[in-house]
Amino acid sequence: MAVLILILKIYCVFIVVLMTVYSIRHYVLTDNRLHKRQRIAYGDIYDSELPYVSVLVPMHNEEKVLNNVLSSLLACDYDKDRMEIIAINDHSDDKTAEMLDAWHEKYPFINVLHRRKGNQGRGKMYGLNDAMEIAKGDVIIVFDADYTPSTGLVRKLAMAFIDPTVGAVMGRVIPRNATKNHLTSFLNLERIGGYQVDMQARYNLGLIA
Repeated sequence: MAVLILILKIYCVFIVVLMTVYSIRHYVLTDNRLHKRQRIAYGDIYDSELPYVSVLVPMHNEEKVLNNVLSSLLACDYDKDRMEIIAINDHSDDKTAEMLDAWHEKYPFINVLHRRKGNQGRGKMYGLNDAMEIAKGDVIIVFDADYTPSTGLVRKLAMAFIDPTVGAVMGRVIPRNATKNHLTSFLNLERIGGYQVDMQARYNLGLIA
């Protein structure tokens, strides 16, 4: 019994120390965001020649949402001659394969990578690795199948690489139902705090987001 109590005490002390360190970290990041010099991104700089972009969209049984993401990509303001879309059908057993083939037939720059039985590995990681082997872009952008990128998002992400020190960037996720009820509003507030404080402060400090 005494050993169990000792273990619980050590565990409680560990949790308190961990939460204290985590709180200090948050205060440091918040102070940086509020009072320190903010690092400016290259998002407003436009080059005369856009980089060639490969947009990868991994999919598994996405028949209900794939039309949304592909339609959004077609509506983006990026030059279609400087862009390719690779839709990755990863072992889907619904109508995903047939729907993607129809998209490719209508828009040849939408390439389809079918991963069926016999392919090594299943899941997003393996699908993206296979797509990277055939991607031609200087910049690789990845969207989930249930995401609907805004018109200018591809351009903003691609233009970030004008800065030669940039190796990777991430976009900001904006939920569609953020104002549906109190729960979604609070979840969206937490997400905004993560972007506006945590991510921006890490960017200011030259840390990995």
